[in-house]
Amino acid sequence: MPRQTSPPLGRNGKPADIAKIVAFLLSPEAAFITGASLVPDGGYSGVDYYMKEEDQSLG
Repeated sequence: MPRQTSPPLGRNGKPADIAKIVAFLLSPEAAFITGASLVPDGGYSGVDYYMKEEDQSLG
């Protein structure tokens, strides 16, 4: 089965994308965040590619 080569957001992540997340988590704006998992993967974890391929094959 062919896999999608780019993330659902349409581009690969850059170091600056991760740096912005780190800067936010270190800022006072993130003071109320505890025990959260942030997954900077461009949307990969939110897509079930096998289900998407089945859906497309059904037409």
